[in-house]
Amino acid sequence: MDRRATDDDRPPWDLDIWNELPPDLKQEILADHRREKEMRERSLANERFREAHDRLAQSTRAHWLNIPLLEEPALMGKTDTESVRGLIRQWIGAFPESPEPEDEDLFTSYLCELVRAKNVERAQLLVRYLDHVASNERWRQCVLRMREKVNDQVISIFHCPLLLR
Repeated sequence: MDRRATDDDRPPWDLDIWNELPPDLKQEILADHRREKEMRERSLANERFREAHDRLAQSTRAHWLNIPLLEEPALMGKTDTESVRGLIRQWIGAFPESPEPEDEDLFTSYLCELVRAKNVERAQLLVRYLDHVASNERWRQCVLRMREKVNDQVISIFHCPLLLR
C-alpha cells in the first residue's frame, strides 16, 4: 500500500528543513510521529473511558457494572513517552559509567508493566530510545538485559517474540 503523508502526518516543524531531509529519514520520522499521534489518541480515548466509567460508577446502576479500570503504567509519576525519555536522559546523566542495579530493575519493571497493559509499542519505543542514548558498553549490556526481560514478558502474554533491534 502506497501511503502518502497527509497534513496530520506531517511533523510540526519547518517544511524547508523537512524538504532537505533524505527520504529514509523522513519515513522514520513520520513513523515516530504517527506512533506518537496514535498514543495521544489512545490516551485521550482512555481518558474519555475513565470519565464515562466514573459517571456510571456514581449512577444508581453502578452495582450492575463491573468494568475494570486499567491504570496506565507510570515511571516516577510520568506516563507520557516524552517525559519518560526525559527521565532516561537524567538517569544516564546521573550515572554515566553504568546504571545502578535497582534502577535497572525499576525501569525493567516499568517496561514489563507497559507490555501487560498492552502498550507494547511504547515499551519497544523506549527500549530503542534507551539503546540509542546508551553511552558505553555497560549501558549497552543493561539494555540487552532489559530487552531479554521485556521479550520474555511479550512471549508469555502474546506467545511470540518482539523484535527489539
